[in-house]
Amino acid sequence: MKDISVSVKLLNNGFIILVGNRKYQHLYPENIWHNFPQQFKSILSESAAVLFTRHFIFLKNCRIIYNFPPPVIDSLFFHGLLFSLPETVIEFSEFKHQTSGLIKTLFNRQQQIEFSGFPKSYSVTPLTNLHRNAVIPFTFGKDSLLTLGLIRELKIKPLLFFGAEPLSRYENEMRQKMIPQFEKAVGIKVNYWPITIGRLRQKGREMWGWDMLQLQYTLLLLPYIYFNQAKYLFYANEQNTNDYEVDKEGYKVNLYFEQSREWMLHANNLLRIFALPTLLGSLVEPVYELLVTYILHHRYQSLAQFQISCCGDAPQAKTDRWCSECFECGRMYIFLLAIGVDPLKLGFKRNLLKSRKKDLFDIFSKKNQLKKGQEFFKYYSEWILAFYLAYRRGVRGGYMDIFIKKLLKQTEAKKQWLINRYFKIYSAKTLPLELKGEIIKIYDTEIKQFKKEIRPFFATRGGRY
Repeated sequence: MKDISVSVKLLNNGFIILVGNRKYQHLYPENIWHNFPQQFKSILSESAAVLFTRHFIFLKNCRIIYNFPPPVIDSLFFHGLLFSLPETVIEFSEFKHQTSGLIKTLFNRQQQIEFSGFPKSYSVTPLTNLHRNAVIPFTFGKDSLLTLGLIRELKIKPLLFFGAEPLSRYENEMRQKMIPQFEKAVGIKVNYWPITIGRLRQKGREMWGWDMLQLQYTLLLLPYIYFNQAKYLFYANEQNTNDYEVDKEGYKVNLYFEQSREWMLHANNLLRIFALPTLLGSLVEPVYELLVTYILHHRYQSLAQFQISCCGDAPQAKTDRWCSECFECGRMYIFLLAIGVDPLKLGFKRNLLKSRKKDLFDIFSKKNQLKKGQEFFKYYSEWILAFYLAYRRGVRGGYMDIFIKKLLKQTEAKKQWLINRYFKIYSAKTLPLELKGEIIKIYDTEIKQFKKEIRPFFATRGGRY
C-alpha cells in the first residue's frame, strides 16, 4: 500500500497543497487574501487539501496521510459524498459499479486516512453589516443567466465568477472569448477565476474528484465573499435537481444531489464555520428547466443571447458556442424549438434534429426505448413535452418524425399531466424570505404568459386548455 503525504503552505497571496513532492497552488488577488482573517487562512487551505484529494482512495489502494488536524468541514464533505456516490453507478454504467460496492469502499477506506494533531480553537466576530450584493458562480448557462436577470431586476449587485477548470480546456477558451463581448454589452464584469488545484481531479473515466464541485467552489470563494461582505451566494440549481430515480439495487438516486435543495441548506454550514451569515441558495429552485429557458428568453432577451449550455468537451467547443455533439446541445436545441426560439439565431450551426449522432437525443436510444411506458415518461417527460411543443409549432423532420411515430399518441393522452408538472411553481426552501415574494410574482406572471401562448396547442373538447 502506497502512502500519499498531503500538507499545505500559506503564501502572501494564497496557498499551496503539497501532495508528496508535487505542488498545487491556488492564488488570490493580494488585497482579497490580505483582508481574509489570518486564522481562517489555515482552515481554508487545509479544508481545500482534503476536498481536492479525498477521491484518491477510489483511484488506488493507498493511505492518505494529512499532516494537519481534521478540519471541521470533513464531516460535511463525507455527508455530501456519501449521497453523491450513486450518481456514478448510473452516469458511468460501463464501469459496472454498484451503489452498495461504492459505499463499502468509502466506509472501508476511511481506515486508510490519517490526520495529525488536535483541531485548534478559534473565535471571530461574525460579519453583520452585509451589503446588498450576490456572488454568483457564472457559466453563461441558462440557469446562471436567469439568476443574473432576476437579481438585476431586484436591484441586487451581481458579483460574477467563472470557475476555469484546468481540465476543461475547450470550455475555458470559449468563455474567454465570450466574456469581453458580454461585459461590453451588459456592463457587468465577469471574474475569470482559475481553479488551478483542479489539476488534482481525475481526467476522464469515472471523473473522481468532481463529485462535490459546489462545496469546493463555496470554500474557495470565501475570501471574495468576505471581502465584498456579500449577503447572498446564489447557485443556479433548478427544480430538476431534486428529482430522483431508483437504481437496480433499490437505492433512491439523485443524479444532482449536491445541487438539491436538501444539500444547499446543509452547505450553508460551511459559511457559518467562517462566521459568515451569507445565505447560500438558488433563485431558480422553484421551476423546471424548460420554464427556466422560457423565462430567460422571454423576459431577459439581452442576456439570453449569450447563453451557452454545452458540455464543452468536444474540440468544436473551442471555436463554436455549441459543439453539437453532446446531450446538452441536443436538449437545449429541442427546448429552444419548444419555446419558439430559432436555435440557429443562438449560435447553432446546423439542424440537430437531423443529426446522425446516436446519443444526441438519448430518449430515442434502444436502451431507453426498452423501458416500460410509465417509467419512460417519468424519466424523460420534460424532453417529451419539449418535443410535443415543438411539434405543435410545426417542427418536422429527423428525430421529430421518430417522436411523431413512437410517442405522439401517448403524449397526447398525457399532455395535461405534462403541463401541470412542468409549468408550476414548486417549493423554494433556499430562496431568501425577503426575496421570495418578488421572485414568485415574476414566475407566476411568466407561467401565465407561457400558458397563454401555448393554449391553442391544447384546445381539445372538454380539455382544460
